[in-house]
Amino acid sequence: MDDKALTELLTKRSEEAIGKIKEKYGAYCRYIAGQILGGCAEDIEEVENDVLLKLWRADPPPGPDALRSYLGMLTRQTAVDKRRSDPKRRLPEDAFLDSLDELAEAIPDPENMENAVVDRLALREALNRFLTELSEKERRLFLLRYWYACPIRDIAAELKASEGSVKMRLRRLRDRLWVFLNEEDLWNE
Repeated sequence: MDDKALTELLTKRSEEAIGKIKEKYGAYCRYIAGQILGGCAEDIEEVENDVLLKLWRADPPPGPDALRSYLGMLTRQTAVDKRRSDPKRRLPEDAFLDSLDELAEAIPDPENMENAVVDRLALREALNRFLTELSEKERRLFLLRYWYACPIRDIAAELKASEGSVKMRLRRLRDRLWVFLNEEDLWNE
């Protein structure tokens, strides 16, 4: 079933919609949750179910092209919230926290900005503009690390590159992001 039909089923509040969405996008949602939660099957299943419930309760995304992205965003937010609910949770190899630490150098903390809500929206818009300026390969690398929280070794394997090369490319992307945000007056030291 295509996304347009799924969105129509959601709009009509057909119970069939959730089953079809889980069938089509369940693995995608579980992957995102697993990257953030470290593969704990119970937590991943709980996040997937919470996402489907949020989707059911919310207005459908604006258009079928947005369904996958909307599910990805809901899954990421829900998994991060679950993760934050247990601050002692630290995995032996924690790509999620490592990726956040890396980005902390390039992105200002909205909580420390004067007008946090407005600045958070401006930061989101600036990040979207930054991503559109990247090449397809650079954008993929950035998203694999900082959206999906993939470990460096997995990214290197997927891109058929050395881990050192991936680290260097990510470093350069973070440096470019820092410069970009400075030019946007969002990151002033």
